Amino acid sequence: FGRKTGPEDHGLSSSDVIILPLTSILFFETSDRHVWAHDREGSHLVKQTLRQLEASLPSDFDRASKSALVNCRQINAVKRSIMGYELGFTASYKKVFVSRRYYQTLISHLHEMR
Repeated sequence: FGRKTGPEDHGLSSSDVIILPLTSILFFETSDRHVWAHDREGSHLVKQTLRQLEASLPSDFDRASKSALVNCRQINAVKRSIMGYELGFTASYKKVFVSRRYYQTLISHLHEMR
């Protein structure tokens, strides 16, 4: 589902393609007009837009903000912070902030899944 961020990662060149299982992806986010797939190992460049991903991904993935799609099966914490709510992921230090616009839908989806 993406490419490594740099050639130094695992000895790969920047043009090498890596196939990522959807279950390993924590979230997708946009940054600097690119979409990145984040897993526990790092981040990987994705050629699709978030809209395209949202339309093609299974229902395990949901919007957390205008710039992030999260794998609900990987979320292990929803914490209130100064900036709103943030999501924590299983066995990862990575966090994603949830916008007010998507919070209720995401929380409802998480309750339905559990």
